Amino acid sequence: MAAVAISTVFANCSNQEVIPMTQEELVKADYEAKFIQKFGKPSPDQTWGFGKSSTKSVASIGTRWADPNANMWAETWTVIQPLTDAQKDKVRRYFQNNKTPKNTPVNYTNFWVQDVYKGGTNTEGSKSTERYKAANGDEFIGSEKMDKLTAGSDNQHINNYNNGQCSPNENIWDGSLRDPSNQNIKIFHTDKLMLMINSMTDCFGFSNSLQGNQYNKNYVIVPGDVIMQWESATTANGENSDVSGMYFVGFDYDANFDNGVYHMVNTNTYMVTEVPEGTPDAFHIPNTSDERWYIAGAADGYYSDWIVRVCEATPKPDYRIIAEDLSVEDAASDFDFNDVVFDVKMNYPNNGVHTIILQAAGGTLPLKVGYSEVHELFGVSTTTMVNTGAGVSKAPVTFKYAQNTTNVNEIPVKVQKNGQWIELEALKGKVASKICVQPRYVWCAERKAIDTVYPNFSQWVRENNDLWY
Repeated sequence: MAAVAISTVFANCSNQEVIPMTQEELVKADYEAKFIQKFGKPSPDQTWGFGKSSTKSVASIGTRWADPNANMWAETWTVIQPLTDAQKDKVRRYFQNNKTPKNTPVNYTNFWVQDVYKGGTNTEGSKSTERYKAANGDEFIGSEKMDKLTAGSDNQHINNYNNGQCSPNENIWDGSLRDPSNQNIKIFHTDKLMLMINSMTDCFGFSNSLQGNQYNKNYVIVPGDVIMQWESATTANGENSDVSGMYFVGFDYDANFDNGVYHMVNTNTYMVTEVPEGTPDAFHIPNTSDERWYIAGAADGYYSDWIVRVCEATPKPDYRIIAEDLSVEDAASDFDFNDVVFDVKMNYPNNGVHTIILQAAGGTLPLKVGYSEVHELFGVSTTTMVNTGAGVSKAPVTFKYAQNTTNVNEIPVKVQKNGQWIELEALKGKVASKICVQPRYVWCAERKAIDTVYPNFSQWVRENNDLWY
């Protein structure tokens, strides 16, 4: 292969004018030469997967409802994975040891509700009450009287969430197949999970089966990033415990007093929390052992009696984009096309607004999708690889990009080289630095060449033949 030219010559009858190539042109020309040496010259008809549209809209649903058909979820939605025990433990400890944390509202219409912790089942090192005492000294677990978890100010019931927990569902399908060619052989997994459709996250509540009362103010929403900061300040983070980018709802059990009537656990015993004399709104109840006994219902300011995760539900994406950041050292280098990997749902949730799910960042240069730098979205340094078998593992990050287009190729992907932002391209018949594939495509691990993992890739580049993966 001839060396890459570094200038352009224009000739006329009397002289030649040499115009040096710009830095961007040099970078692109170098990448193009190495790509062609590795895979061959692209077919003139090659559109790099961007020429075919598979956009499928999500039907508008006017009724608010919980969708219990877990074996069908993946046909329309991207199903979230179960939380690890380490993640659940970290979240539990945060809520048990941080009184009255700041509430961070979220605004979701379609969302997942995933069970994390049932109060009273693990109280070691906890500052939270969870196991309360009645007036006669009997122990009482608040979560066992927390029923009918609800979402939204209209108290929509989140199915299967009762008694301070969610019933396990053994038939959750996330799209995995035992045989990729047979859609009827699905792989199911178990989780405590429910999908809410056309609902609201402006309020969460529960019903107290002891009283029959609905409590819509005894909750708080805490970002996983806040929990990670707290954990870093208190102890070392454990493996598989990252909850960055997630949101959790904690509930504080209560059994209030109505019109001076004390709600009884059983005859002559009361559901209460003992408080110091002088506590505002506390009640004084003399008993045989202590004539100066003050109570204030059951709420203690620790929202660990029931903990769930809420996560925006994203419709199954239309496309997956894989890209190289133009930093190939030589033609023998591994073109792995994992410097950034992201999924796209076009024009969702609204026309002109597109949902992007960042899956991986195998590059070590600043790189933007839309307006967002991918390493910053993952919460790592630019030199850290994410979800490519090297570096760290992170949960996918969902964000929105606004642009009035129906063409996924118009969502800009840019890399910064030598201080200059250069857009990655996929032009018809030209060498591409980004490729559009189906969402089921499995991206290459770090330093695994794409033509090694997918042997038909080179032929596809040259001939634009059938699907190569």
